[in-house]
Amino acid sequence: MGLDTTHGCWDGSYSAFSRFRQALATAAGLGDLGEYDGHGGPCEFDASDPLTTLLSHSDCDGEIATADCIPLAERLEALAQVIQNDPDDRDWRDLTLQFATGLRSAAAAGEPVEFF
Repeated sequence: MGLDTTHGCWDGSYSAFSRFRQALATAAGLGDLGEYDGHGGPCEFDASDPLTTLLSHSDCDGEIATADCIPLAERLEALAQVIQNDPDDRDWRDLTLQFATGLRSAAAAGEPVEFF
């Protein structure tokens, strides 16, 4: 059992999704996700950064609103250029672009991205 989303954004284990979000946070210069609210720490995410939509999201349910899809897709596409792959893990660049493509698909359909 793992995490799935609509529109092909993500299909994988919860642990891989956690590592993916940490790789995004690192690429964005945010440091350790464990320092942020929702991940065990006291720091607040920057509400003006579209990446916050994904980093602060539940890893097992809920949705990314249609209105948030394009700004988040654009942010992910920019991060895909700098994200570092872990040679012992998945290709974070490709997964970042896959997530962005799914977000764009959802926006085009006028639908949210659902997590289940």
